[in-house]
Amino acid sequence: MSTATSTRLEIVPLSRHIGAEIRGIDLRERPDDDTVKAIYQAWLDHLVIVFPGQELSQEDFLRVTGYFGELGEISRPPKFFPKGYSRILPGIMMISNIRENGEPIGALPDGEMLFHHDMIHAAVPSKGTLLYSVEIPSSGGNTLFASGYAAYDTLDPAIRQRLEGKTAQHHYNYGVTIRGKASGVEAFAECAHPVFRTHEETARKAVYVNRLMTVRVDGLPEDESERLLALEPGELCRAVAAASGHVLGELERVTAARAFPLRRLTARRTVASRVALVGDAAHVVHPLAGQGANLGLQDARALAAVLAAREPGRDPGELRLLRRYERARAGDVAAMDATVHGLYRLFGARARPCALLRNAGLNLTGRLPVIKNLLIRQAMA
Repeated sequence: MSTATSTRLEIVPLSRHIGAEIRGIDLRERPDDDTVKAIYQAWLDHLVIVFPGQELSQEDFLRVTGYFGELGEISRPPKFFPKGYSRILPGIMMISNIRENGEPIGALPDGEMLFHHDMIHAAVPSKGTLLYSVEIPSSGGNTLFASGYAAYDTLDPAIRQRLEGKTAQHHYNYGVTIRGKASGVEAFAECAHPVFRTHEETARKAVYVNRLMTVRVDGLPEDESERLLALEPGELCRAVAAASGHVLGELERVTAARAFPLRRLTARRTVASRVALVGDAAHVVHPLAGQGANLGLQDARALAAVLAAREPGRDPGELRLLRRYERARAGDVAAMDATVHGLYRLFGARARPCALLRNAGLNLTGRLPVIKNLLIRQAMA
């Protein structure tokens, strides 16, 4: 078998941001190492590379795929394979709109498929995908590509700042081509990945969400927070100042605006054999005055005290021992949870009687040093 060499390669860019055509190679021939490296570098540089006019067997197809990394597996459960998969080697996915006896022989048989990243719904997504066209229509049926790098580089700075560091959830029912469409098979997969990913070889950042499989961005603010975060800095400061009755005077934004959801969660049990939950793993209160952090520190102190006071030789992971910690913290956690939740409800109420009661309570507290000092000590833990 002859060997292809890199000296015959011609790499022709197809657009400014993405795509190049590689000429001067027959992929049925086994290329030398320098040629494989040149092809691989062209892929890193141009993201999508095209080899026109190839005639490949299934074995050739798998061998060429291996030039770009370890071969992946078909993620769709075998019992949901289309009937045509019996004709192809493992690791190859058949896409076809041909039907035999009314059944598609391949996956994704009809219609447009929304923009997506292959295998983004898996814990380890595909590094790349190699497509080989066996039969194409005389018109239509185009496969389009977009540069995640260019999307990140040209993204509005405010949106980029808001999404930096966030993760997104991705879900896919195998065979679905349009998000929300009742098609595909019963099997599905889902996973979370960063909204922006940094390529491990090029060190460039790319947008890593898509219309088909991305279902939500974790920690994205609710509607009101979304509206406020979208405001220009000056407008945001004026909105916050107005919401607080201008008691803080004029405001100036010096760091990026951030939002977080208010949550109230408590674990039914905080201990098990050799396990003890502390802090947010055991309970989450509304983030008012830093009391969630205080509760976590108090949890750690109580757990340490229980372990330090155990009988000599007693296993520190024994369930009956750990329940002492659970009982010791139950009252304080419940009291703080009720207090903070009550304050949250009180200050969130818009009815006039609630506002009058709230204001009267604040004024009274301000005039009673004993109560005020007690609250300050509690807040400072």
